[in-house]
Amino acid sequence: MGIEQRQSPRQTVNRPAWVDLGAQGAKHDCVLVDISDTGARLELAAPAAMPETFRLLLSAGGEVRRECRIVWRSSNQVGVQFQ
Repeated sequence: MGIEQRQSPRQTVNRPAWVDLGAQGAKHDCVLVDISDTGARLELAAPAAMPETFRLLLSAGGEVRRECRIVWRSSNQVGVQFQ
């Protein structure tokens, strides 16, 4: 394993979250795999189709949310940095 280079430690959560695409009016289900003070890892159906920036809803009603920028993608996950 490599040396941890993150600015803040990750916490594993594995809980539901939602991607809000704003102007398109669409919300997509995802799983919040882990989170830190500066970003998160999300599991979702189509990472390649995600825009570079979006709003992540951490509560069903959207009261808790973060503006995100994608920093990496894999076949079923994205890593985001909070803005």
